[in-house]
Amino acid sequence: MKILVAIGLWIMCAHAALAGDERPALWRVADGDTTVHVFGTIHVLKPGTAWLTPDLQAVVDGADTLYLELSPVEQSPQVMQPLVQKIGLLPDGQTMRDHLPADMYEQLKTELTALGLPEAGFLRYKPWLGGLTYAALRFLKLGYEPRAGVEAVLVDRAQTKGIPVEGLETAAFQLSLFDGMTDGEALALIGQLLEDAGQLGMQMDAMTAAWVRGDMEALDTLLNRQLGAYPSLAEKLLYSRNRNWMTELDGILDRPGTFVLAVGAGHLAGDRSLLHLAVQNGLNVTRIH
Repeated sequence: MKILVAIGLWIMCAHAALAGDERPALWRVADGDTTVHVFGTIHVLKPGTAWLTPDLQAVVDGADTLYLELSPVEQSPQVMQPLVQKIGLLPDGQTMRDHLPADMYEQLKTELTALGLPEAGFLRYKPWLGGLTYAALRFLKLGYEPRAGVEAVLVDRAQTKGIPVEGLETAAFQLSLFDGMTDGEALALIGQLLEDAGQLGMQMDAMTAAWVRGDMEALDTLLNRQLGAYPSLAEKLLYSRNRNWMTELDGILDRPGTFVLAVGAGHLAGDRSLLHLAVQNGLNVTRIH
């Protein structure tokens, strides 16, 4: 899978239908007066992807609050677009051409223009933003849409039911994770994106098939172990955030009630996952399915 699948890029995707008893994994973290249902998400999917089973619907509908990585406001274009302009552009007088090897820039330019973005539209992007933009456009080209993703479906359902939706992070924080990449990390990201492009559909199908059947060991291999070749990125994008969210989970458990916590599936797989941290911290964690 290499780095494209491993880091997720917030835009993990694929197309799968539920069959038989297959369903995404769901956990319960509970104490005396609080229940938190924990669920792993895929951020973009093809329209018509089947994953929201009746039991998951009941869990969401029964929540006092839904917690996502980002609140609906933080996910909105009104918040995200100005931040991208502020954080993702190079200083005046610099272009992405100045920060990439000539052959890599020309390949990325060819790919982006073929996807409908003229050079003038991305020339001042920082390399990491050029890479993320390329990945996002590739996913759209393949038919994967944020509005069909798990978060969008959960938000629509929660808002219809009048359930508050809160975020664990801000958009500024998430973008800062990429803006803090070293030049070497950004070059590795773009190089792997370009190398993996032809296999994107197959890679995503494998990942989502594992997610749909609740195969956390396979997800750990596909999403996290591949990232082991990039330890600084793994720490930045996965492990440090898992530790932050452990603090957030403790805070939720201090409130009586029933809640849903839904974060990217990669954060729930492996021996450094949010769930593993919860067990290490003495919490009562039970896998429901």
